[in-house]
Amino acid sequence: MIKRTSLLIALTVLALSFPPTTIHAQERDDDGDDSNEPPTQLEIGPEVEVPFAGEHPGFGGSITLQVTPIPNWLEFEFGVGALASSGTTELEAEFLFEKPFQISNTTEFMIEAGPALSHSSEGDEGGTVFNIQTEAGFFIWPNKSLGWYANVGWSDAPRTGAQSVSVGAGILVPVF
Repeated sequence: MIKRTSLLIALTVLALSFPPTTIHAQERDDDGDDSNEPPTQLEIGPEVEVPFAGEHPGFGGSITLQVTPIPNWLEFEFGVGALASSGTTELEAEFLFEKPFQISNTTEFMIEAGPALSHSSEGDEGGTVFNIQTEAGFFIWPNKSLGWYANVGWSDAPRTGAQSVSVGAGILVPVF
């Protein structure tokens, strides 16, 4: 388990070490911004999580605040979510570091990784667990007032060895 965690940390550091990149040349608009993406946004949408251990999948939703301190280089994501599965509820909070790769002025591909806490209400096996979360997804801003996203993620709880894959999609709303 420690090797997986070390590999995940190494891949995150490697992704964040890439210089700011656009995949092809773009024109800047009047305010000097080459993207429709606002510096702060909310992600709101449904999510499905499927454990590798054969447990029942969880269905729910999440809301996330995404902040861009360094455009085209680094973004932070603070999120909370809830999943329900076979009489249990799981609450999750995450803090992810994101590396954007701008494909066009309306589309970017994002690699994300960071810590997460999960709390399950599942009988004796419930409790709070530290996870390592990775995600990759597309963020599309057809205009500056509304966008959408789709992502896939992987989660690993080093202490318990539990792993899962997740899929989410939803809308993007600018905050300011």
